[in-house]
Amino acid sequence: MTIQLTYLLVPIILAWVAYRLLRRSPLANIPGPQPEPFFGNVRHMVERSNVDVMFEWQEQYGSVFRVQSFLGLNKLVIADPKAIQYVLNAAAYDFPKPAPLRAFIIALSGPHLIWAEGDVHKKQRRIMSPAFGAYEMKALHPVFKHHAENLVAQWKDALVNTDDNESRVIDVHRSLNSTTLNALCEAAFNFRAENENGNILKEIYMNFNENVFPPYLATMNGIMDHLPAWVIPPLLKVLPTKNMAFVRRHKRETYRIAEELVAEKADTISSDTGKRDVFSLLVQANKSEYVKNLQLSDDELYAQMSLVFAAGHATTAGTMTFALWQLVKHVDVQTQLRNEIREIQATVHGRGKTELTADDLENMVYLQAVLKETLRMHPAIFQVARVATKDAVLPLSQPVKTSAGELISQIAVPRGTEIIVSPGCYNRNKSVWGEDAEDFNPQRWLTGERQSKAGISLGVLGNLMSFWSGTKSCLGWRFAMVEMQCFLVEIVNHFELRPTRNVHAYGSNLMYPLVEGEEEKGAQMPLRVSVASRD
Repeated sequence: MTIQLTYLLVPIILAWVAYRLLRRSPLANIPGPQPEPFFGNVRHMVERSNVDVMFEWQEQYGSVFRVQSFLGLNKLVIADPKAIQYVLNAAAYDFPKPAPLRAFIIALSGPHLIWAEGDVHKKQRRIMSPAFGAYEMKALHPVFKHHAENLVAQWKDALVNTDDNESRVIDVHRSLNSTTLNALCEAAFNFRAENENGNILKEIYMNFNENVFPPYLATMNGIMDHLPAWVIPPLLKVLPTKNMAFVRRHKRETYRIAEELVAEKADTISSDTGKRDVFSLLVQANKSEYVKNLQLSDDELYAQMSLVFAAGHATTAGTMTFALWQLVKHVDVQTQLRNEIREIQATVHGRGKTELTADDLENMVYLQAVLKETLRMHPAIFQVARVATKDAVLPLSQPVKTSAGELISQIAVPRGTEIIVSPGCYNRNKSVWGEDAEDFNPQRWLTGERQSKAGISLGVLGNLMSFWSGTKSCLGWRFAMVEMQCFLVEIVNHFELRPTRNVHAYGSNLMYPLVEGEEEKGAQMPLRVSVASRD
């Protein structure tokens, strides 16, 4: 049966590939790196970090350029604010994710908000939005503070057990990964991560980045580019690789736990115990009369839980890890941030209060500047693909010189063209952020000079693309900000951080830190930690 299926599939796939190759690319005149025969630019993105390569290409070719996948398939990379605004804001539903990518997403975590397009996306977002409101997210501050204090206690215990009781090298990435998973379990689902289900989730998510976004992802994407979408689901079910086994287990386990939680939340709502975790609010919203004819199916509800874990854990822990990395490289910034925290603490204590509130943290001007600058330099999601479902014309904020020497201020994009939207490149676009766009400089957020020279507003926070923009912007951005504020305040207030080894940001789609010379060990960020002086 397997051999017969192979004989059937191979000619169909080959015919599909031939059709794709015979079409002339509409992007042929757009500048870009020189491709290799057959491999295109894929090898460049596999042998080195895709992050580094993309930054170099943006510096060389500008904020709009062409790259090639396998077999000469051209794609358009955009970091131009006007082009991004058109694709993500003005015509978002005309530029969905490519069908092969959506097939992979649904295999990984189900039909959730990131997978959804069109009317399904509108329905899911409408139901989910109330659970992620500003009030609801600020109400989670005590939960995040509790887990941040637990992290501080763990690090202090580790220091007590050192020879000199003064400093110790701690893998802060692994530590943050574990603690933020505990925080996510309680804040989003109101359950403790110490039980059996929690242990399973920790096992899955401690190495989520490396399993879902391996170094050979560019190769895998290049192959998927030439496959019809209907081939991918059955293929993912049988591929014997370690990564595909992880993908299958991820969906199986998160769905099982989600089914238990949905039943529990339904009972909680009927007994009106007032639970305010995100998933309880979501289940409650799904049962309200307001969305009577738009309810999520059980499959969609389970998928949302899988999404919250995948999107709300690795991304936030990674961003905080990079924030600490920048603080060890810029000791003056670390010191200034610690001083602000302690000054605000003194003011709050002077008013007779003992604890900092969510509003107190939100009003820490320098803390907000450090967080925004970290998000600018290290967006968790570096890039995501889109495909034009109809002929379109992308406007540009700055003209592009074609290979024929012609200056153009817009690019015709025929139906079927794949577009790579790059928050990573946009966030370092010099036309937006100035000539020091490559430098970590929180001061830019305090002077007003950060405004886009193109006069175009994007995103949900500070003209950044780190939480995306438009109808597809991240619903959980306030959740992430409240959590990161709590953890950074507790860590910087109690500890001084110093570098140990050279670390670089690695990423294909999701960014994570690797130690130079130890890339095979996966994501890590070893820093020397000591108790911060109170003098």
